[in-house]
Amino acid sequence: MAASKQAASDLSLKTRSVTTTMRRMRRIGFVVVLGVLVLALGGCNIWPYRKPVSPLVGIWINRLGAVWTMNDDGTFDVDLTHDGKPDTRGTWSAEGDLLRLKLSPGRLVPDSCIGEGVYRFTRTGPELAFKLVHDDCKLRRTNIVLGWRMKH
Repeated sequence: MAASKQAASDLSLKTRSVTTTMRRMRRIGFVVVLGVLVLALGGCNIWPYRKPVSPLVGIWINRLGAVWTMNDDGTFDVDLTHDGKPDTRGTWSAEGDLLRLKLSPGRLVPDSCIGEGVYRFTRTGPELAFKLVHDDCKLRRTNIVLGWRMKH
């Protein structure tokens, strides 16, 4: 009888050991599945969305030597006097092939140039060309329609 009590006790210990092991395995499995879900769902935010860069972004030079830097944040500056410093600054936006420009007041900006200028543009490789839609600013019209080439 003592042997059968011992066998029952051993069986009870083995059953508890197997049950404990199964619980641990379920917990580990749950943690693994949860981790995979967190990575899969959270992975969408690992690389934040970046808007595509406009074909206008870059440093451009026209045949008069003016340097026009168009930034991807919608700002630009122009060096008209070839001294490496911006003479005018402003903002730009593009939708399709339509470009809207607005100069900020500055030392080389006449009052007639504070308003918005609107142009259609085409880019072919390193070449950028504009067609006037409307613009009251003679300085801007004169420079923009000359055509531009990407600076290397």
